[in-house]
Amino acid sequence: MAPLMPKLHTLKIDTEYYNHVISGVKTFEYRYNDRGYAIGDILHLRETFWLQPGSDPQYTGRSTQVEVTYILPSHKISNCPPGWVIMSIKRLPEAFSRPQAA
Repeated sequence: MAPLMPKLHTLKIDTEYYNHVISGVKTFEYRYNDRGYAIGDILHLRETFWLQPGSDPQYTGRSTQVEVTYILPSHKISNCPPGWVIMSIKRLPEAFSRPQAA
């Protein structure tokens, strides 16, 4: 059986957490696993902010891509709600993190 191709997941991320990913301090993502995340998948993280609580998120235009290197499922974590995962992530080089011009 051939290995699965990695999926690309486009996700919103608040400015505070986006900056920590960019600086290398934040090397994980805690997400509800409604997308079937797998090791090797790419997360396209798009920075967002809210103009006011309850409003739709606004995109800043900044984004980066990270690779999922490990997944810890909720059943292995004490007091973690079912269906959630903690993913270890590794930032990809900027050449892969920006949309390429056509």
